[in-house]
Amino acid sequence: MLTKIAELPYALYLVHMAIILSAQTVLSDLGIAKNSSLMLVLTIILCIVVALILHHAIEKPFMKMRERFLKPAGALMGEMKVAYVAAK
Repeated sequence: MLTKIAELPYALYLVHMAIILSAQTVLSDLGIAKNSSLMLVLTIILCIVVALILHHAIEKPFMKMRERFLKPAGALMGEMKVAYVAAK
């Protein structure tokens, strides 16, 4: 569980304000006080769940696509070393 949360900082950054404001509006309509502990816990859970969905549905597929189109930096450096040795 903690390793999954460690993958989420950017997704959490993107969604936290929208989720906090939306959750407070919806949950306060259901009778939960805006500054209660229950509101805090539910909002944190919602932020993590939405960030997980965003991470798996959008961020991971784009990272895989990036790997297909771009070479890793280490591979590029290896090619540069080979070219340098060949040039000597």
